[in-house]
Amino acid sequence: MATYGTQSMNVLKNNLIASVKASKDEKKLQACMELLQEEDMPCRFTEEELDEEIRLAEAGGYAPQEDVENMFQKWGVCVK
Repeated sequence: MATYGTQSMNVLKNNLIASVKASKDEKKLQACMELLQEEDMPCRFTEEELDEEIRLAEAGGYAPQEDVENMFQKWGVCVK
């Protein structure tokens, strides 16, 4: 997990504030707000869990295009 000092945390907050002020996309801002209000960040793994995910991914080979598209659809990203 990343650790931020006071200075780097303030830089990160200021960059976030600037991005929010510049955004005109209400859906994107709502998604950011929901993410920031979550107790846990998504896709968080312990070191052991991440190692196992990487091992499984490397052993699994290539994913079919349909599986890739379905995964990205969860995030609202079109890959076609």
